[in-house]
Parts: sequence; structure tokens; C-alpha cells
Amino acid sequence: MKEYDSVRPFATSCPPTSFSLALNFGFVGLVCLCSAACNSGTTTTDSGTTATDSAEHPLIGTSFPALDVEPLVNSAAPLTLVDVADQVVLINFWGPWCVPCRVEMPHIVELEKRHRGRDDFRFVSISCSSQQGYALGEETERYVTAQGIEFPVYSDSEGKTRWPLIDALGSNGEFPYPTTVLLDRQGKVCGYWAGYEPGLEKEVAVAVEQALADE
Repeated sequence: MKEYDSVRPFATSCPPTSFSLALNFGFVGLVCLCSAACNSGTTTTDSGTTATDSAEHPLIGTSFPALDVEPLVNSAAPLTLVDVADQVVLINFWGPWCVPCRVEMPHIVELEKRHRGRDDFRFVSISCSSQQGYALGEETERYVTAQGIEFPVYSDSEGKTRWPLIDALGSNGEFPYPTTVLLDRQGKVCGYWAGYEPGLEKEVAVAVEQALADE
């Protein structure tokens, strides 16, 4: 499968380990940004190159636009919104090439283990490429094996999940990594985090607990 939609391609000129630092909401955020801005040499944009304050984001309270991903590692079947109906869902977009994604991953693993086995919770890990021709399956499997990750990992090779989200964000094709989205049982976005900064995992964990507590 191709990683980039032939009609609306993701920009691919970002170096796999590039990242930018910026100030927002009083803290320093770390994010990999693979976007059209990278083609022009720009590393900061208005649409977000820092960890984002979830509570103030306009996505909160809206329906998650689409979930349509393919199995990649530790998974055998595709996944759609129908499969996660009536569950609290934590979706994490990341890539093995992404420095802040790798910094965040141990916290993601811990959070998934904490809630593993609950019928009302689903963690969806979506590994993404940095550039066309990137060996996503091979690199993801290598990283997952090295880190002892047991949860299923999916791919969004045709952008069926990312592009609707990008449209909802109004970000002109830009998509930061990592990006984490929390859905309530009604499929509404109740948490959104673009980028990673130390301590952000605590905010995500509290939001998950709150979503699970809500009936």
C-alpha cells in the first residue's frame, strides 16, 4: 500500500528526526512537523508546532471525523469507528523516526497497560511514515520489538484517518507528530494534544480516567 494519497499527498521533505521548539500556553512543547511548511524551510506555523492545550481546542465536543486504519504490527484486522463504538478511545499518531514520539512512547505504553482488558476502553496506535518510500512496516516492527510493545499498531497508508482530521483542524495539510486524540463513548472528541512536552502524559491520563468515569 502507498503511504501518501495520490491526490492530496502529505509533504515529505522533513528530515525524519527534525523537530522544532516553541513557546505556547506558558510551556515549551516538542513536536515533529511533516507539512507543506517544511518544503519552504519553515519550522514554525500558526497551525501548531507545540504541545497544544487540549481544553481550549476547537475540536473538543465535535464528532471524530473518521477512523479507517490497516493492521501493521501485532494486529490482524483493519479498524474503523464501528469497531470502537460505545468505548472510550485513545488514538495516538506517531512514527519510529519521530524524536518526541519516542520520548512519549514509554508513557503511552504505561497508560495502555493500565487500562488493558477493559471492555469500555480501546487504545489505537497509528504508525506513520516520514517520507515516501519509508519502510514503515519494517521500521515499526523493529521499534515495537525493541521496546517490548504488545498492543496492536495500525497504519493509515492512504490517509483515510489523517486527512479528515486535518480538514477538521483546518491546518492546510500540516500534521504534527505525535498527535493524540481522546474520544468519549459517543465518539466525541474530549481531548486533543499536538506534540509532546514532559508531564503531558499526566494530563492525558487524567482525561482518560474522567472519560471512563462518565457514563
